[in-house]
Amino acid sequence: MSFPSLGGSKPKTQILTVDECENCHNRVTHPHQPGDYVYKPAGECDKCHGTRRIIMVYSEDLRGKQPHLTASEPQAPPPSKP
Repeated sequence: MSFPSLGGSKPKTQILTVDECENCHNRVTHPHQPGDYVYKPAGECDKCHGTRRIIMVYSEDLRGKQPHLTASEPQAPPPSKP
Protein backbone atom coordinates (compact mmCIF):
# COMPACT_ATOMS: atom_id res chain seq x y z
CA MET A 1 0.00 0.00 0.00
CA SER A 2 1.43 3.40 -0.88
CA PHE A 3 0.45 6.78 0.46
CA PRO A 4 0.75 10.12 -1.33
CA SER A 5 3.54 12.28 0.02
CA LEU A 6 2.49 15.16 2.21
CA GLY A 7 3.75 18.61 1.30
CA GLY A 8 5.47 17.40 -1.85
CA SER A 9 2.86 18.41 -4.40
CA LYS A 10 1.58 21.83 -5.40
CA PRO A 11 -1.97 22.80 -4.38
CA LYS A 12 -4.61 22.28 -7.06
CA THR A 13 -6.82 25.13 -5.83
CA GLN A 14 -6.40 28.52 -4.21
CA ILE A 15 -9.00 30.02 -1.87
CA LEU A 16 -9.65 33.73 -2.43
CA THR A 17 -11.64 36.37 -0.56
CA VAL A 18 -13.39 39.37 -2.15
CA ASP A 19 -14.00 42.58 -0.14
CA GLU A 20 -16.37 45.32 -1.32
CA CYS A 21 -16.86 48.88 -0.07
CA GLU A 22 -20.40 49.58 1.08
CA ASN A 23 -20.24 53.15 -0.33
CA CYS A 24 -18.31 53.14 -3.63
CA HIS A 25 -18.52 49.37 -4.35
CA ASN A 26 -14.76 49.13 -4.99
CA ARG A 27 -13.76 45.43 -4.92
CA VAL A 28 -10.46 43.93 -3.75
CA THR A 29 -9.52 40.24 -4.17
CA HIS A 30 -6.87 38.72 -1.92
CA PRO A 31 -5.78 35.30 -0.62
CA HIS A 32 -8.11 33.86 2.01
CA GLN A 33 -7.02 34.28 5.63
CA PRO A 34 -8.13 32.01 8.49
CA GLY A 35 -11.20 33.57 10.09
CA ASP A 36 -12.52 35.22 6.89
CA TYR A 37 -16.28 34.81 6.40
CA VAL A 38 -18.98 36.48 4.31
CA TYR A 39 -20.29 39.81 5.76
CA LYS A 40 -17.26 40.17 8.06
CA PRO A 41 -16.07 43.81 8.26
CA ALA A 42 -12.79 44.05 6.33
CA GLY A 43 -11.51 47.49 7.23
CA GLU A 44 -11.61 50.88 5.57
CA CYS A 45 -11.86 51.51 1.82
CA ASP A 46 -8.72 53.03 0.31
CA LYS A 47 -10.75 55.17 -2.12
CA CYS A 48 -13.59 56.70 -0.10
CA HIS A 49 -12.78 55.60 3.50
CA GLY A 50 -16.10 53.75 3.74
CA THR A 51 -16.52 50.35 5.37
CA ARG A 52 -15.45 47.27 3.41
CA ARG A 53 -17.08 43.89 3.97
CA ILE A 54 -16.26 40.42 2.71
CA ILE A 55 -18.83 39.57 0.05
CA MET A 56 -17.42 36.32 -1.36
CA VAL A 57 -15.06 33.45 -0.53
CA TYR A 58 -14.31 31.09 -3.41
CA SER A 59 -11.86 28.52 -4.73
CA GLU A 60 -9.96 28.91 -8.01
CA ASP A 61 -8.64 25.89 -9.94
CA LEU A 62 -4.86 26.21 -10.50
CA ARG A 63 -4.34 23.20 -12.76
CA GLY A 64 -2.94 24.56 -16.01
CA LYS A 65 -3.12 28.18 -14.79
CA GLN A 66 -0.76 30.64 -13.17
CA PRO A 67 -1.51 31.32 -9.47
CA HIS A 68 -3.53 34.44 -8.71
CA LEU A 69 -1.27 37.48 -8.17
CA THR A 70 -1.66 39.51 -5.02
CA ALA A 71 -1.20 43.27 -4.87
CA SER A 72 2.26 42.84 -3.31
CA GLU A 73 3.61 40.73 -6.18
CA PRO A 74 5.12 42.57 -9.16
CA GLN A 75 3.20 42.28 -12.40
CA ALA A 76 4.65 42.36 -15.90
CA PRO A 77 3.76 45.48 -17.89
CA PRO A 78 1.33 44.97 -20.80
CA PRO A 79 2.97 44.49 -24.20
CA SER A 80 3.34 47.67 -26.23
CA LYS A 81 1.60 47.91 -29.59
CA PRO A 82 3.60 49.11 -32.63
